[in-house]
Amino acid sequence: MVGGGKSKSRRNSPQLSTEYLSSVKAYWEGRPRTCIERLATTLSMDPSPDDVHRLYRLWIECLAHQNEILALRTLLNHFSFFIEIGPDRVTNMALKGMVHFELDEINAAALMHSSIAAHKDNPYVWELAQKLRSRGRLPESFNYQPNKESLVDFFLLQSYFEYSRTEKLLVEESFVKKRIYDFYPNSPFIDFITLHDSFSAKNFSVALSAATRLVGAYALNQEFSFARGFALTKLKRYADAIAEFERAIELHGDQDVDILNWLGYALSQLSIDNKDLELNEKAKGLLQKSIDISTNIGVPVDFPLHTLQSLNDDIKAMSPGSKVWLLKVSSQEYSRIRTDDLDKVRRISATIGEKAGRGDYCFIFGDDHNPESGKWRFGALYQINSDTKVNHGRLLESSMSLVDRPIYSIPIDVEVDEKKSSNQAYFEFDLEGIEQVAAQISEYLGDESLGTYGRFRRVD
Repeated sequence: MVGGGKSKSRRNSPQLSTEYLSSVKAYWEGRPRTCIERLATTLSMDPSPDDVHRLYRLWIECLAHQNEILALRTLLNHFSFFIEIGPDRVTNMALKGMVHFELDEINAAALMHSSIAAHKDNPYVWELAQKLRSRGRLPESFNYQPNKESLVDFFLLQSYFEYSRTEKLLVEESFVKKRIYDFYPNSPFIDFITLHDSFSAKNFSVALSAATRLVGAYALNQEFSFARGFALTKLKRYADAIAEFERAIELHGDQDVDILNWLGYALSQLSIDNKDLELNEKAKGLLQKSIDISTNIGVPVDFPLHTLQSLNDDIKAMSPGSKVWLLKVSSQEYSRIRTDDLDKVRRISATIGEKAGRGDYCFIFGDDHNPESGKWRFGALYQINSDTKVNHGRLLESSMSLVDRPIYSIPIDVEVDEKKSSNQAYFEFDLEGIEQVAAQISEYLGDESLGTYGRFRRVD
């Protein structure tokens, strides 16, 4: 969790160093590597005792956020040494327990806490206790409030807010908000709380406003960018959501499964609205990538699998207004479509005709191996995902996306009014013609093809 506003100075309040504030600001801005570098530099320069533990607590948060397991283990070893020589042994042990907790070494964290549990006045001991309570490792006797005046560390205040909300302590929630308002006037905390509450209440318009303010102030923070894209998706502003998710990927890479999932979902909905098969294929690719990454790291894949299945089901339903075209291509083009890597032929362009439109299907044919057979060979099925453009009376090409490329090319008896001898010829199928062709393909390929080619059966 992460606040805003302006504040007046407080008398007798702890002073936060410029080094600490600049480091925590880098964390808010979504620049954890910069934050870690600043922390390392500051800690090497013998900071004040008041600052040391706040700097280490921020370091733990940055490393955990980045899932830097090796670095957390190095920090663990450092604390083992620091406990013996550094100031405030109790706080050092509490922070070491926090590192164990972030490494999911709950038994070790609980053991560390047991040796310092009596120091209930120490805010870091309190925070470790509440984290262990959340995992069921401590009894209710450790459900106590800390010394509030000792809460200056941003993450201690954040933890106390979470505690107050869980325990329904509204007065304490207000205390935390005011204290953050005083000590951290430029933090994203207040807008983040508004964002969280709005999502819980399904008030996505308010959530979008809060997320937009957060992205405006902290453009590099991936969490805020995701929140804005999610709110836009829930408001069915799919094109805007796609732009926000793609901006996050451009800044941070394409390994975040939440962004991949919801970008895939937004693309899928836009593809359905616009009958755009190219968007449909892009959504499938992102969802499959999310499934692969999630499987590798042990994250549930229910959402991307369900969305992917919905896409597959949608594409099977042929829209009532769709036309079906036969396109006979040159031997060279036919060979390319049949033999190139799938990635190279997932999208092709061809001149089909002025009447061809988005959502139409196109059967690709070439000449049979035996010119005397009188047959053509079926090679692939595409769907048109752009309307044919006309420029000064000249037909321009339509873009098409691959639906199916059978393992084998299939000889088909094709009846057309005129078999043109040119390299490329197109014809519009009537219902009887497409049913005959689809039946021959299904007979050749077997039952597995019914899902793809069964859509062309006549509906009485």
